[in-house]
Amino acid sequence: MAGLITKQLLVVIMAACLLEWSISADCPEGCSCVSSPPAVTVTCNNPNLTSVPSGAPKNTTLFVIRGTKLSALKGGDLEGLSHLNTIYFDNNLISTVDIGAFVGVPGLNYIEMVHNEITALPPGVFGSLKKLDTVDLRWNRIKSIQKGCFKDLPLLTAVYLQGNGLENIEVGAFSNMSKSIMIRLDDNSITEIRKGAFVGPQGKSANLALTKNAISYIHEGAFAAFGDLGSLSLANNSLKSIEGALSGLKSVSTLDLSYNKLQALSDTTFSEITEMSTLNLEANEIKVISAKTFASLATLTGLSVQNNALASFDVSLPSTLSTLQLQNNLLTSVPVLPSGLTYLDISSNPIQLLEGKQFAKLGNLRTLCLSNIKYFRQKGTVDAAILQGLTQLETLKLASNNLTQVPSSALQHVPQMSETLDLSDNQITSLHPGDFTNLSDLYILVLKGNNITSLSPDALKPLKHLFSIDLSHNPIVYLGPDAFKWQSQSMYEVMLKGTKLRLIDGEAFNSSTGVKSLWFENNDMRYLPWNVFDPLTYYGDPQEALNLESNPWLCDCQMYEYARWQQSPQGLVAGALTCQDPPELRNKTLREIPLEQFKCNCSHFSTPSIDTSGSDVNTTSGHSAVLKCNVTACPEAVILWSTPRGITLADNSPHPGLEVLDDGTLIIVETGPDDTGTYSCMAANYLGQATAFLQLKVIPSPGLAEENVDETTDSYV
Repeated sequence: MAGLITKQLLVVIMAACLLEWSISADCPEGCSCVSSPPAVTVTCNNPNLTSVPSGAPKNTTLFVIRGTKLSALKGGDLEGLSHLNTIYFDNNLISTVDIGAFVGVPGLNYIEMVHNEITALPPGVFGSLKKLDTVDLRWNRIKSIQKGCFKDLPLLTAVYLQGNGLENIEVGAFSNMSKSIMIRLDDNSITEIRKGAFVGPQGKSANLALTKNAISYIHEGAFAAFGDLGSLSLANNSLKSIEGALSGLKSVSTLDLSYNKLQALSDTTFSEITEMSTLNLEANEIKVISAKTFASLATLTGLSVQNNALASFDVSLPSTLSTLQLQNNLLTSVPVLPSGLTYLDISSNPIQLLEGKQFAKLGNLRTLCLSNIKYFRQKGTVDAAILQGLTQLETLKLASNNLTQVPSSALQHVPQMSETLDLSDNQITSLHPGDFTNLSDLYILVLKGNNITSLSPDALKPLKHLFSIDLSHNPIVYLGPDAFKWQSQSMYEVMLKGTKLRLIDGEAFNSSTGVKSLWFENNDMRYLPWNVFDPLTYYGDPQEALNLESNPWLCDCQMYEYARWQQSPQGLVAGALTCQDPPELRNKTLREIPLEQFKCNCSHFSTPSIDTSGSDVNTTSGHSAVLKCNVTACPEAVILWSTPRGITLADNSPHPGLEVLDDGTLIIVETGPDDTGTYSCMAANYLGQATAFLQLKVIPSPGLAEENVDETTDSYV
């Protein structure tokens, strides 16, 4: 039995070999021919090829010519290949296609000639191809689509002509294409769309793309042949008006008119269209929209009118509308809004007043964007009652509002928020316990671009399910132990890009072992504790990241233990660091440096000790104060100051009115009552750390005699 099977298998192999041989024997010189019945593929990619090779097998189904010097497709080149259904003639030098180029290949249904030099298509060139489905002629040099070029092709569904430099579409260029579902004419130089360029019948629910042209005029009824469209994209053109352009269209699911020069919309602009889902009017010059402009659009769900010049928006909106984008206009008040909205963005408007319960009627709202609002910027806060009634809100954006603190009184009305709170680019200086009370389900917290100098784990305590926190571009200098201890299971991503970060405690992530994405690039760190990332486990997921680039790493003895960890199997998952100093190791990665080269020039290694003698203990309000922090340590220690106002800073992170000198001295330029209290100076190197506490009393002025106050005793930890 086994012998019989072996013989049968041998017969099959021999038959296959004979078939391959017969195909190869009938193959044009310099080409390869592969048969996989019923398909036969002929591939001719010889870079010196100048014409379509003759002698291809009669039963060829796929013909491939790529990367050659082929300059023309002539009549008879494909004749006799009655089984041919697909050609890929890409990246050649084809400049002309003869009128009879496709005669004799009645079964051809897919033509791809991308990246050639074709300058024109003769009318009727595809006339014999009644089974043609797709024509892909992207990135050629076709300047005009002539009358009858795409005519009477009953099965043609897709035409791709992007990137040709097209300037003109003649009347009758596209006619009787009843099956068309995709016509792509983007990235060209078309200046107008004539009525009759598209002659019916055209495919129902087709997608017509005219993005990135130079269209300034569309004749009335130019798209009437379609009757209804799946999508019509006219974005990135030069249209100042579209009055009458949509005449004859009854339905268009998505209409994109963004990035044009439209200035006004009348009651009749869309009056003939009864069905539309999404309308994009972003980035025009619209100043006026008539009250009934959208009256006929009874099925509209998404409307984008951002980046225009609207001073008012007194229009009637369909009850079906769920998404409304009005950001970056000139609105001074909140317009009347449909109650069914789930997404609203009115950011970057000079709104002068927001009243309590302003959005209470929008009970379905899930995303509310109120960034860069004039009313908030002038007050520096968010009124407590503004968010009342938003019981479904999941995402709230309050960026760029000059907020000086987290608006906790307003946030207490949206405890159900489970997606994103964006407080970026404000003036928040510190986070306090109670700032995020009841926001236990919040997933993403964005605080980038504020003036936060330190991170209090207790301030984040309520955020039990926080997945990602972005603290980038804050003057944060220190990340302390168990920084995210209340997010032990949930925290995955920490972003601290472009801060003033000087020091990460070795136990920073001991209580948040689930962190897998850390972004610490563009900071001011010199060394890392060896065990700082040891609690974290990486599995090679593409979303995992440990980015430590663009820090002034000093590869001396302080980096020895971290270098040894990074060269271990566990440490290999960490991003490779590049040394900036010492000069002999500059631009070398930590992994390529032998461990014995991580050295410090210390005659006596020591943990830091602090001397605060010479510090001011009293000062008069309005005068300066000097607090000393003289540190002895080898290797050199990082010095960090904390103030009674909750500000933490180092010599690289000046704060208004505060400066740390190179020797560790803190200068308070002009004291005030808030500067009275306890200051701490912390010094740390890889061997350990010390902290000294100093008391400063600011005496009111004027007219009060200076008091003699005994120096307080410094204490060390």
